[in-house]
Order: sequence, then C-alpha cells, then structure tokens
Amino acid sequence: MSNRNYKRKYYRIKPDTVICSDMTIGCIESRKVKTGITRVLIRNISPDGLRFSSCLDFPVTQKVLLKFQITIRDKTIELEGHITNKKCIYSGKFEYGVCFVDIDDIKRSYLLNLFNNMIICIQKHIVILRLN
Repeated sequence: MSNRNYKRKYYRIKPDTVICSDMTIGCIESRKVKTGITRVLIRNISPDGLRFSSCLDFPVTQKVLLKFQITIRDKTIELEGHITNKKCIYSGKFEYGVCFVDIDDIKRSYLLNLFNNMIICIQKHIVILRLN
C-alpha cells in the first residue's frame, strides 16, 4: 500500500445506496445553453466535488459548467461544477471527477451537515467483528 498524501480538503463519501442525479449543461464558455437532462450515477461526493459515471463523452475543461440536482436523505440540492478528470471505465462508459463552483460558506456548511448525517447512517450498517 502506498504512502500518498491526501490532498483533498474534505473526504469523499461513497454512498451505501445508489444515488442518481439529474444533470444538464448550464453554460459553455460563459454562454448559457439549454440542453436536455440526463441521469448520471454518483460514485462519491464531498462538499468540494463529486465523481459520476455516464455513457456521455464530455471534455475535461473549465469552459463547460454542469448542473446537478441530487436528492440525498430526502433533501434535494442543486450544485454546479466543471469536469477536472475523466476515465474510460469500458467502451462507451466514462467516469468523471467534478469540482464544484460558487459554494458559499452557508451552502458548504449545509453540505457538511448533510454528509455527516449520511456517514452516521452508513456506519449504522457496518458490523465490526473482533477476533480474539
């Protein structure tokens, strides 16, 4: 196992249940665009970003702003971000890293509280076995 430094400010949470998001393109090079909505699968999430998978092939650029509408624990949140990295999982299926933009302190605090509650819920389902 490698000894790499964790560079993120917040840990990413891998949900214990499937979380889908409605996603659309908000703007391209600061020009608002109107596109359809697609469903994507959220792989992990934090107050700073998320990882999702999709069969759509997006570029890695800050010029394309994506909008996500996500429901977590009966709360719907809307977040915007741009793609920072991309990985081809297999033919026609991609996984993307997204960095959120314009998250103020109030929204970040709300997200932290929501994710902390999510972690508590996840840990309730973990069984720890002690070997003597």
